[in-house]
Amino acid sequence: MQLSQTELCSRGNARHLLDAVSVDWLSARNKFPSLTRDLSDSGTAGRLLPELTCWKIMHDVAAGLSHIHEHGMIHMDIKPSNIFFKQEAQGVVCKIGDFGMSTRIGSEDDGLEGDSSYIGPELLTQDSKETSADMFSLGLTAYELAAGPTFEIPSEGDEWHRIRAGSAVALPAPRSHALKNLIKSLIAPNPSDRPTAAAVATQAVAGREADPFLSGYVMDVATFDLIREKQMREREARAARSRRFTPTAGSLLLSGDEYSRDSVRTPTPGSDSGFGMFFPGP
Repeated sequence: MQLSQTELCSRGNARHLLDAVSVDWLSARNKFPSLTRDLSDSGTAGRLLPELTCWKIMHDVAAGLSHIHEHGMIHMDIKPSNIFFKQEAQGVVCKIGDFGMSTRIGSEDDGLEGDSSYIGPELLTQDSKETSADMFSLGLTAYELAAGPTFEIPSEGDEWHRIRAGSAVALPAPRSHALKNLIKSLIAPNPSDRPTAAAVATQAVAGREADPFLSGYVMDVATFDLIREKQMREREARAARSRRFTPTAGSLLLSGDEYSRDSVRTPTPGSDSGFGMFFPGP
């Protein structure tokens, strides 16, 4: 039996961060001040994630994969939604989550390969699972982080095949050659040409530094959640007070004579009352 230890991370993972600067930009920029403080709103080109953020995520995920691979395991489902952020004393640390697809190196078990958008081409033609599959998925994740808000990883079609055929990595001009070259090596068609996780952690040396942008985003998410929770509790408290002070039929008193509901009876069949209500005398 194998066990994994979990911990509480930020609600906003790498997928949420990518969505915040792309499809959710109009709402996210109002929720998370760090986005408008550190990113330009002058068109989609101004919403590139800082390069340090790309290096940070690559470094931390590669370091995690190196540990996993050293213990004979492959994750098999590296993608932005499985990369979590944890605020620690030294800054935000990126964590790998969701080990539901993980398996042993060299296994030929269930045929599951993870998300089709991020799997390596070799998984379509061979059964044996190798660490190079994780490296390809990390490469496409890094590609998505570095490419900008208009880029979307394809799940099928011609673009899906072009990427896996080794087409040139088309990243925005501000990206460094070092980042482009590393991503290109990670998504190489030949698995043996891809660097190991330990090598990527070494090359992504910039990612060892604390990332102010990522720290700001994680803090914004936490602050927004606290505000939303407070508002929800206030609404619940108002609703409870409203229910408490809203009179019901069983709690009404007839003003003036202090008659309770029990003092008011409807006539029974055969009653002589013509009112439909009978009020007992004093």
